[in-house]
Amino acid sequence: MDYRRLGSTGLKVSPLCLGMMSYGSPGWQPWILEKEAARDFVKLALDNGVNFFDASDFCSYGQSEEALGTALSGLGVRREQTVISTKVGMPMSGIPNEQGNSRKRIRDGIDASLRWLETDYFDLYLLHKWDLRSRSRNRSTRSSTIAQEEIFGPVGVIIRFETEEDLVEMANDTPFGLSLGIWTEDYRKAMRVARAIKSGTIWVNTHKIGQPSVPMGGFKESGIGRENGIDAILEYLQIKNTYWNLNEDPIAWPLRS
Repeated sequence: MDYRRLGSTGLKVSPLCLGMMSYGSPGWQPWILEKEAARDFVKLALDNGVNFFDASDFCSYGQSEEALGTALSGLGVRREQTVISTKVGMPMSGIPNEQGNSRKRIRDGIDASLRWLETDYFDLYLLHKWDLRSRSRNRSTRSSTIAQEEIFGPVGVIIRFETEEDLVEMANDTPFGLSLGIWTEDYRKAMRVARAIKSGTIWVNTHKIGQPSVPMGGFKESGIGRENGIDAILEYLQIKNTYWNLNEDPIAWPLRS
């Protein structure tokens, strides 16, 4: 397995991550497998070098995390062998403080997830959704960690720039390039910026739209290969070349002088 660096954390993770959403309780969603079924899938992933596992307290209301924790402990996996990611923020019930990203909700979510996952710590803890009631402000620059890492969560970064060239340089000054949004009334400027910035998907005056027939993927460290479209199918194919001499006499070595 060719393990990759997880941002600037120093952690080494497998390119493939096993998501645990599909295991837990069919009572949460009818297509969910019982949590006991997770053990075989977790073992198969581990046997093939996968060390990265992703969960969420919202999935099956904790039973998805419990499925992962039970599987890892039952298989006798050392905690050092795995990188565990989980999330908080989605509503767990109709109780006001069992939803959102308040300090209380996050602290309660940490305690519950640690218990369900049967671990002492997470390697990655994410906010699952934007919460307008819980906002924070900070002064960021292009060298800030928040501007350099690929953050999946309710985070908005606003950094001033002077010229179009400054903007392009700043956007490209990161090891990631998954997607980009451009908002402008000047379509010529939008075309220049879209062409100059190294990003796999670009939206102009819109956001988060896509087509299954259109390949999707990132530049630099934002992913391997492409999903969707013919490009995704090609990822599963191997190219073979066969050179066949139909003459009775052997063909001379072409590089011989």
